[in-house]
Amino acid sequence: MKLRRRTYITDTKLQIKFTLIFVLVSFAANVISVSVFNFLAVNNMEALMWSTHMDIQSTGEIVNPLFLYLNIGNFIFIAMLLFITGIWMMKKTSGPLYRMSKDINRIADGDLSVNITLRQKDEFQDTADDLNRMTGSIREGFEMINEKYGDVSKAVRNLDEGGSKVNNCEAVLKSIEGLKEGIGRF
Repeated sequence: MKLRRRTYITDTKLQIKFTLIFVLVSFAANVISVSVFNFLAVNNMEALMWSTHMDIQSTGEIVNPLFLYLNIGNFIFIAMLLFITGIWMMKKTSGPLYRMSKDINRIADGDLSVNITLRQKDEFQDTADDLNRMTGSIREGFEMINEKYGDVSKAVRNLDEGGSKVNNCEAVLKSIEGLKEGIGRF
């Protein structure tokens, strides 16, 4: 038995794309940061070797400020990347969620003719399809109950007309049972 991950809320392609872009940009930023650090450290070390008028106890006195500044720059870059990615993800999900919420509220108000429609590249397509299927099922249930109600109404009207009262009562009871069954399934 092969188990497959189901897509419930977010498309796995989007998750993989987001993760891959984030990892690649973070990796590139770290490589650049280390390269700049090494370049500046080597240049400062060479300058130190040729100048004898500086009083330096260890190479850490030269390397530590460079390391600190580059790490602060790297931290600011990663924070900006996270901020931009967060805004992008909010924009990617908030529009479809807003449209779905608006349509769901119309359905909740009793308009069962509503179908939740999202743009082709929007997230939550599976959720919208499931909600549309649910609304269609509810719509069919109401149509069936309305049909059974029509049968009961017709049978009650036939009670007053001529013919066998027993047969008419049985028809009414049968119609009521059909209506009860329809409501039970609903």
